[in-house]
This record gives sequence, structure tokens and C-alpha cells, in this order.
Amino acid sequence: MLTIAITGSNGEVGKRTVLEALKDGHSVIGMDQGDEAKLAPGVDEELRKRFTYKQADLKNRDAFLGAARGSDAMIHLAAVFKKEGVPESSQLPEHVAAYRAGTPPTDLGPEHGMGRRGRTQLELQARAFARKHGMRVACIRPHWVIPESLAYDPEKLAATGGLANDLWAWTSEGQAARAFLLGLTAPASTFPEGTSEAFFVVAPTTVRREPTKNLIKEHFPEVTDWKCDFDGNEGLYDCSKAERMLGWTERGFPWSPVE
Repeated sequence: MLTIAITGSNGEVGKRTVLEALKDGHSVIGMDQGDEAKLAPGVDEELRKRFTYKQADLKNRDAFLGAARGSDAMIHLAAVFKKEGVPESSQLPEHVAAYRAGTPPTDLGPEHGMGRRGRTQLELQARAFARKHGMRVACIRPHWVIPESLAYDPEKLAATGGLANDLWAWTSEGQAARAFLLGLTAPASTFPEGTSEAFFVVAPTTVRREPTKNLIKEHFPEVTDWKCDFDGNEGLYDCSKAERMLGWTERGFPWSPVE
């Protein structure tokens, strides 16, 4: 079993990841900026014995190193939660705080959003760390992480409508947490040491109860090169790599038009 440092442990995804790690038998060092730990309801007294909370601002190098001391592995979930009003100069340090790269970010140009810039920076750093230190790093890409009460209720899920720019995608909290943990525990035979890989972890069906092909034609009419047939509400993310290398899957709710 591992001692896992989890940054952003007080967030909704962080709390669920702490719970799943403890249930798997790991010890957890939770890190966040709040005065006290926030734990998911399922963390009972027995599980709590293997949980330690460290208040730390990850932009403070010494605070970060002190909080992470004693851990075998890390799941980095800390980020800026606000959707607007946060200057870019403060967003990128949040994205990369856990890696402590110590190098200035590369400006990828205005056509790239901040999320894409941060993701690109992180994944470049991950490959560098894997090469230099012989460690393995999983860069997990979930999409619209939501609780099971919504994710696994097809009618409620469909009622959200989803967003075209998100390709109507979703991931349940539980399976997002499972992906983070598999990034640490998957066998070396499928995810070798000394490598860094990025993984999409997204449900195999969209939030909608209508043909995916119709949605694409309506919102992305410029798409004309179809590489596969869409019969129902199939998702648009290929997560076969996560299944092959990590053993990760997510439930879906297939729908097809009634003939």
C-alpha cells in the first residue's frame, strides 16, 4: 500500500479521491488551503486513522515540500475553481504548483485557452520528469466530473443538455477518482516505469438521448470526414488507451432511435 499525497483534497473530486484511496487501503496526506479537512461522508473513524491533513498553499515551495514529505506518490488536483475573474498570471502557477518546475511558462498564443496552456505545460513537464527520474506519470483527462446521483440517472443527465464545446461528455466522480488511483497502481506490464502518458477518461455515451451524428451535423457542419458510424448517442472520446493501460472503464447509457 502507498502513502499518497492528494492536493486539492477539500474539493468535490478531491474528497471522493481521498475516500476511494482510503477504501483501497492506502494512507493519504490531504493538502489544501483551508484550516480544516473536508471529508466525504463515507470516511468513517477507521478509515480516518490513515488520513493526515496538511494546510498548505502549493505556490509556497517550502510549504509544499513540507506537506508532501513522507509520501510515496501524488495525485495533483489543486487548481483555480473560479470560472472568471482570475488573472492568467495566477492561473498557471496553480496548474503547475505540484511540479515545482521553476521555469517561466511558454506563451502558446491567444488562440490557446488557459486550460489548454496549463495542460500542455503539465504534460511537457510530466514527460521530462519521467525521462530524468525514471518515474511514471499519468496525466488524467476526465470531462465534466459529476456525482453518481446525476451521472447514473439517464433522464436527469439528458436534462442537463450538455455543451457542444464539451462534446456533450461527462465522467462520474467515482470513476474519475478510480482513474487517478489506477495511474499510480496499474501494473508495470501495461504502464511501464519511466514513461508519461495522457489518458482520456470519459463516459462512452454523451449526456444526450439523441443521435450523436445529428448533434455533430448541427454544431460542427465543417466536419465531413467520418471515421466511424454513429448509430445512437456514442461518445466522441476514445478512451481505449485508459482501458488498455490502466484497466479503466466508465458506465454508459446507450440510446438509439426507435425504428
